[in-house]
This record gives sequence, C-alpha cells and structure tokens, in this order.
Amino acid sequence: MGKGAVHPNGSNFCRSLKYNIVDKMRKLVETNLYDRPRWLEWSERAPPMEIYNISLKSKYNNNKYIDLVKFLLKKYPHLRFQDCFVEGNNNVKGYDFFRNDHIITQMATHQLYYINRGYTKKEALEKVEKIFYNRRMDLEKQQKINMCLAIDQKIKPLYTNGYSYLYEKMVENEKAHLSVILKRLRSMRKTLENQKNSNNFDKNTDSTNSNDLNENTISDSNPFNSENVNESSKSE
Repeated sequence: MGKGAVHPNGSNFCRSLKYNIVDKMRKLVETNLYDRPRWLEWSERAPPMEIYNISLKSKYNNNKYIDLVKFLLKKYPHLRFQDCFVEGNNNVKGYDFFRNDHIITQMATHQLYYINRGYTKKEALEKVEKIFYNRRMDLEKQQKINMCLAIDQKIKPLYTNGYSYLYEKMVENEKAHLSVILKRLRSMRKTLENQKNSNNFDKNTDSTNSNDLNENTISDSNPFNSENVNESSKSE
C-alpha cells in the first residue's frame, strides 16, 4: 500500500521528468532569476550522468553463470568435492563458490563462451564436455607415463579417486592408534620392572641385615673373642 494521498484510480508514483541541477540552473538563468554561474559552462561541456530517470536497482538477475553452475553441479555432483580442502572453494549446497582453477568454474565459463557465440545451451554443454573429457584423458595418460618413469625413484602417485585417499588416512589413523597402545604397554612394562627391582633390592637389604645380626650374636657368644680374652686376663 502506498503512503500519503493516493488517487483512487491510480497511484502517487510521479512519472514526470525530474530535472537535475544543470537543467534547473539553466531555467533560472533563462528567466533572469539568477546570474549565469561559471560552473554551468563547465558542466555543459561534460554534463553529469542522468541518474534520476533510470532504475538504480535491476529487478532481474540476468547472470547466466549462476544457472550454468547449478546445472553442472546437478549433473555432476561429485565435482562439488573436488579440491574441497583448498582455500576459496565453498562446497556447501546453496553457497557454491569456487576458485578460477576449479573444474566447475572452467566448464561454466567455457559453456558461457560458446553460448555467447551463438550455440544453444545443450550444444555448448556437449562441446565443453568433449573438450574436458579429452583433457582428462591426456592428463591420465601423462600421469601413467610419469608413474612408469618414477618407479625407481619410489615416488607416490597422485590419488586417482577418493577411496585411495580415504584408505591412506585410515591407515595413518590406525598406525597412530597402535603407536599409542605400544607406548602405554612400554610404560606399563617399565613400571612393573621398576617395582620388581625395588622388591628384589628390599629382599637383599633384609638378608644382609639379618646376616649382620647373626654375625654379631655369634661374635658375642664366642669365648675366644679378643675382647673376652682381654677381660679375663685383667680379672686374673
């Protein structure tokens, strides 16, 4: 609903031409209400842009790139997760934004290029799919050649699919878990050995103390002890 005085058979939207400051000043000068300023001549040489009678906001977004990206992601959903860990690629559905080197961006750009050259959307997509299929075959061929040449150098090949990357990460996690278990077992074994050594040491000290006590009692009870002999000689 409009605000203010609204005509019953229309609206209060003004369709009359709106003058800018140059036109207003020109009217004032023509009617001798204002002396001709210096800036009027300068602005007439390079008039300001007309912004009062044009629409400043576009009601429709005619960007075909967004629709092409949505269609490609719908047809090839696995490409959404390619280079998903690279900064700048947002693979969240509804907020799709990819870098310029991403395959979705490149395919949409190529398709838009052929559409602007007169191809239909279907023809442009078929042409782009053929181009990128040939590119993929060339890359795989070159990769196989590099793998064969790098056997002696023990270089790991690139991941051909997501499962190989997943399996390697699973192996790394299992290895880390086993290393933690081994570390705990070693610590438990070390503590048990320390306890065993301490018990043996206590037993040895007890045995030595008992031996010393036995020797002292034997020496005291012996009549041929030097101290006992001296005491007996003194008494005589």
